[in-house]
Amino acid sequence: MCRQFDIDTLFDDYLATLINAANKGIFGILFDKPWNQSTDLPKLIYRVENWNEAIDTFEDIKRKFPSP
Repeated sequence: MCRQFDIDTLFDDYLATLINAANKGIFGILFDKPWNQSTDLPKLIYRVENWNEAIDTFEDIKRKFPSP
């Protein structure tokens, strides 16, 4: 569905959703919560503490990986 709507980054606190998206080449911004702890995140998933950090991370992703 993300590809259908041209979504290249997801924000979520549920790790399984972001792992599924990362396996399809979609970036994930993971809000740090007790239920999503893992030390081994896929390279497309970035852990953040709050919305300010999420926005900064999103902007960094867009700078490093601009859309064609």
